[in-house]
Amino acid sequence: MKRPWLILIPLAVLLTGLVWYRMAHHKDSVADKVAAIAWKGAPPNHVVTDPVAVFQRAFWRTPTGADQIVHAERHEWSDAEGVTKWQWFIEVKASPELLKHLRDDNAFGMISSKSAKVSSEKPAWFTYKPGEVSVMSAPQANLQFIFKNQSNTLFATDFGLGFRRGAPEQPKVNSTPAAPALRRLPPSAPPAPER
Repeated sequence: MKRPWLILIPLAVLLTGLVWYRMAHHKDSVADKVAAIAWKGAPPNHVVTDPVAVFQRAFWRTPTGADQIVHAERHEWSDAEGVTKWQWFIEVKASPELLKHLRDDNAFGMISSKSAKVSSEKPAWFTYKPGEVSVMSAPQANLQFIFKNQSNTLFATDFGLGFRRGAPEQPKVNSTPAAPALRRLPPSAPPAPER
């Protein structure tokens, strides 16, 4: 009866150590990747490397089992009021359904472009040969799809600013007193009859 417990305790300690090592190694590798980018300004406050989360924010859909996400990163800069700037990069071995949705159905209203305009602040893995790709760009935004001609590999990127702050509220100034509100009944009770 005591033997199963004796086996489970070292196994639990070993699994805990492996999980801790994996998490510590993952944090270091994310920090190394972000540090490897030559930032023009301050580096991002937040980096998302969860491939499914980046895919969903990029394509507004969940990946299928046939979509193989090779690399994915989303960088966010923020202040006390929220996100001020963001950018993402993704490389996917796309399923036929995803290629049809993005290229043939043109779900994002893209137009063909001669070349891609990619930020210099990009991950090292976001590389392709310009002569071997077809590019589609959003006409009024920064979204770009870069399809490799001889394979189902798709590179995509987008960047933008956070929510625009509203104008500060102006203080209310009353230079003239307000007119009394019109009422249906007089402001005082009617006179009471004498008894």
